[in-house]
Amino acid sequence: MNITIIGGGAIGLLTAVYLNKQGHFVKIVTRTDRQACHIASEGLSCQSAGLLLKSEPAVEAASEFKGGQEDLIIVTLKQTQIDFFLEWAKEKVPSPIPLLFLQNGMGHIEKASGYLEHPLLSGVVTHGALKKSDTAVRHTGAGQIIVGGEGFLKKSLNLLLTDDKFFPVIWNSEIELVMKRKLLVNAVVNPLTALYQVNNGQILLNKKLKDLAGKIFNEAVEVLALEKDEWKFVENVIRQTAENTSSMLADRLAKKETELDAITGYLLNLGREKGISCEHILKIHKELKKVELEDSYD
Repeated sequence: MNITIIGGGAIGLLTAVYLNKQGHFVKIVTRTDRQACHIASEGLSCQSAGLLLKSEPAVEAASEFKGGQEDLIIVTLKQTQIDFFLEWAKEKVPSPIPLLFLQNGMGHIEKASGYLEHPLLSGVVTHGALKKSDTAVRHTGAGQIIVGGEGFLKKSLNLLLTDDKFFPVIWNSEIELVMKRKLLVNAVVNPLTALYQVNNGQILLNKKLKDLAGKIFNEAVEVLALEKDEWKFVENVIRQTAENTSSMLADRLAKKETELDAITGYLLNLGREKGISCEHILKIHKELKKVELEDSYD
């Protein structure tokens, strides 16, 4: 397939390396000219399970993008950049080209469907990835990309779907449920690790954090209409990623805007619509908003 990846962050670089290795023509579109120049001159590298993978995708800065030949565009931007992307895509990307969104949180597909005429696909990434530089990424945890959308769109992804053991891409007809479960994990893990500046595993090891996690979990499952036994799933993810730094903590440490509004913010809005109280989610949301504001003045 002819695939363009929007975003040169950890997931964008990781996806580019593996899809290129699987035989797809891959182009990365970066936010900055600097990163585009570095990728053009050095290519990409990915450390994975003791191996060093190399890849030489095509690359363009967003300001130089010329699209129209793609079979698929994969959007790996942070939630905080989605509004900008929608404006950009409306002007730059021909509407017949399908867009696959790979973001944490929820609400972005509804926003995109009200703004764009493109076929839209949702995706969930369960890989762990850490960006080391403009051209290097470390694969910190094996997972998969789960995609879904309107049934008729599956045909357009036939060449993308694969059971490759290192980078599987699978179709799930219940993608909304998959996204809800990922949001549940993000809601428990990301705010707590970002606020207390700890790795994921501390949520289960620290009594105070585990208690808070349970309270946030109980509110989130009610809002998302999920079952209480989803705690086993959340706990398993935390154990598997115990040494990892959550994306929200990484953003805080880098003094970047976090994806809080698409995670706890989304749950608070949905809770209000359903008349469900989210006392603990609201409290940690406000605390992190205060921290973000303070960090922005440092």
